[in-house]
Amino acid sequence: GQAVAKEADGHPAFVSIPDDRADELLRKRELVEKLTGGASLSLEGNLLRIHGPPRVRRAAERCALAIVQRQAASSSPGTSSSSRAPASSAAPTASEDLDAWTLVPVPEAFVKDWRGGEKESKFEQEFEVLSVLCDMVEDDLTKGPGMSVRKVKRLVGSVVEAKWKNTWHVAVALRPPVNAPLLLRVQWAFDGSVTEISPHEVRKLPLLALFGLIANRIKAMQHIFAQLEEGSAPGISWGYAFTTPALRSFGMEAPPTARIGYRTKDRLQWGQLDIFLRVTGCSSVSFIRVMTHFDGGRTRSEHQAVIAGPQAARWFAIHLLQFMSSITDRRKEDRVFLPVPPMLRGECLSCQVPQEVMGTIIGPMHKNITKMMDDFGCFILMNRSFSGQGKKDATEDDDLVEVMMENLRRGGTQELVIFGPMRNRNELRAKLMAIVEAKFPGYHRRPTGAREEVDEHAGLAVDKVWLDYDFESDVSDTRGGYLGRAADCGVYSAGKVVFIAGDRQARHRAREYLPWVLMWILTRKAARLPHITDAAARKDLVLMHTVPSRIWSSKWLKGRMVELSTKMKVWAFFDDWVPNAVSSDYEERRRMVLAGKEIERQGLNSAFVEELRREAQKLLADAEEWEKDGGATWFQKQEKKAKEEREERRRKEEEERKLKEEEEQRQRDEGAADLLSSALSMDHGPMPMPATPAVPSGFLTPMSFGYGSRTPMLGGALPPP
Repeated sequence: GQAVAKEADGHPAFVSIPDDRADELLRKRELVEKLTGGASLSLEGNLLRIHGPPRVRRAAERCALAIVQRQAASSSPGTSSSSRAPASSAAPTASEDLDAWTLVPVPEAFVKDWRGGEKESKFEQEFEVLSVLCDMVEDDLTKGPGMSVRKVKRLVGSVVEAKWKNTWHVAVALRPPVNAPLLLRVQWAFDGSVTEISPHEVRKLPLLALFGLIANRIKAMQHIFAQLEEGSAPGISWGYAFTTPALRSFGMEAPPTARIGYRTKDRLQWGQLDIFLRVTGCSSVSFIRVMTHFDGGRTRSEHQAVIAGPQAARWFAIHLLQFMSSITDRRKEDRVFLPVPPMLRGECLSCQVPQEVMGTIIGPMHKNITKMMDDFGCFILMNRSFSGQGKKDATEDDDLVEVMMENLRRGGTQELVIFGPMRNRNELRAKLMAIVEAKFPGYHRRPTGAREEVDEHAGLAVDKVWLDYDFESDVSDTRGGYLGRAADCGVYSAGKVVFIAGDRQARHRAREYLPWVLMWILTRKAARLPHITDAAARKDLVLMHTVPSRIWSSKWLKGRMVELSTKMKVWAFFDDWVPNAVSSDYEERRRMVLAGKEIERQGLNSAFVEELRREAQKLLADAEEWEKDGGATWFQKQEKKAKEEREERRRKEEEERKLKEEEEQRQRDEGAADLLSSALSMDHGPMPMPATPAVPSGFLTPMSFGYGSRTPMLGGALPPP
């Protein structure tokens, strides 16, 4: 170890640095100061002084020692030193909390020219971690008589490189056979097979130590493994996860229960893996091809999932993969469809749709279902198929269309299991109901004598509303988006049927806002404007002043009001309220109303409502100018505003560029000064103060001039140029 001095509190404050490690330490000094959260490092000769609070100082001292010794605090491959706290301690101490190193086994070809190279600096800058390539230390226990037995015991449970057909491959060292203790059993990472091999044909992998936030370390490790999987070390991520205990925090694991078939793997990798990660909360999932051996010599190709993320996310991903594999990977004749496992029932929602609609839902090459999953942030699995109750024969007195719809309702259905956030699952169910209704108009039967079918459940549910005309003017959900943003729920439609998804209050609000949206969009007459009862007493409405008919009936204003509604998540419209007779045109004047859940959530006296009032008032003023000169003044203001924004953006970019150049120049100056000071200190020791040279006769010294006078004192002469 290096010489370490102690301060009064008993923690390291000084570290002795060898001459051949000073340059490397100076290169990584700023990164160590940043990662440790406030430590200050200064190199004085061969002595490194560390300033900062005790916890920060201890972390910086560990980083410095790791750089100097080229060994991290943890010496076990594939483990993180932060997870090696004593089992007796109830909580990790400050020292253990700051001892956060992750050791990543990598092949020698990967770390060739690593130290001080461009590859190392880019890696540390991109992932904000400190990387230290550990030296390969030869253990004394692997020398002398009996070294093979000792070497075998030391390699068990670690990731190694072993020779297979005269080529080095990544493998996991297992316990030796009972009848051959001098041999080593290895499980090859590229296919999962197990063979016996001589310990002379096995070598340890170099270790790359990473220091930093656990999330950054995992991302950096995944980046390394992704490069190695595609290149010289396929299966190394499985080997690491196989030999590393799964952490309760952010970690990586590859349990045997997470083995899936090629159909599940292909479906995920063909566009659904990102959605799977969003739903489960994992940071990455990779797959390694392995061979599973059965009795009788039969083998089957499987894929081992390597999962990285928090513990709860890993648990969810493992069980979801098991359930998905049980559906997808069986042969059609061997499939046994079962209900959702009990551990996943609280994480999903199940709904049934007619089997005749599945082609529309899935789409070509799973295009439609993948887009729906991406839009709603949910993961859909097709589970059980139900045959239905059979068809009903029609008689002469029956309505053939109604009989057809009844047979469709009684026919076979497909169960769709939706995983994701609760609100997203409910809105996706409403979207699926709209798809069924669009495919078969009239599938959802309208209640007799009613326009609405309301679910009385207080939580998340779906209400249905039947209109006399189509809700949307085209196939998009434009009007549903306006209504959904204002009412804070999901709104989808198919023809005359509107599906509203949300909790009870949101659904009630949406049903109330629905005629306001339609009447304002479809009419320009005062007699057909929406009517609001007790508008002044409501907490979700903002009432503006009235304007004449030429303003509120303006098509230009209506378009700007839609933009305001989209931006502020409200619905802006004019109602049929008539003011008192204060002017000659009072009968034609109407009031602007702003409605939305966000108004009630923020409060009528909030800054949000004040900004909303200003935007609406400005919009009405612009409409007045538009009507006066046909928009000429408005266009001039817009051009002036755009020009000011461009100038402001250009000014900020110029300031940022200058600040960046100044910071880079300051860092270059400091680095050059530190390197020069270190070089002079190591070569000659501390620089002595230069002695004052003797001044020859006839030369002026600085004191030869009298203070306050520009005339030299007598006896002085000007120095030569």
